Amino acid sequence: MRRPFGHFVVIATLLASAVNAFSQVANEVRDPEPGSVVLGLMQGAIGAAAMTAVVGLWRRARWTTAAILAWGVIAAVLVVLLEPLLGLDASERNGLLIGAATVLMITGVLYLYVRRSLRAPAAQEHDR
Repeated sequence: MRRPFGHFVVIATLLASAVNAFSQVANEVRDPEPGSVVLGLMQGAIGAAAMTAVVGLWRRARWTTAAILAWGVIAAVLVVLLEPLLGLDASERNGLLIGAATVLMITGVLYLYVRRSLRAPAAQEHDR
């Protein structure tokens, strides 16, 4: 059975996110700053959620959408937490909130697309 082109786009997006997140974990481990541990843990969680979603989408598993939601929510929370973790000025808060909202919108689009595509009759035949 052929996979929809959109699945490859979502997989590429999530793989890029996972690679970036795991590379950030490596950077944070070497950084002696106080917020580095939290940033590293959150980046690890983002990478793990992204890879879980990739595996789920490849297998056309029903739990893929939950992994996508976890990926997006963790990423949005990380963006919001950058202000206190990095000691940023309060004036930068609006940009971080816009960034977090953008992450959540992208997550919503990916979630809706994947949910709809996994419910398609061809995907349901594959699950049997």
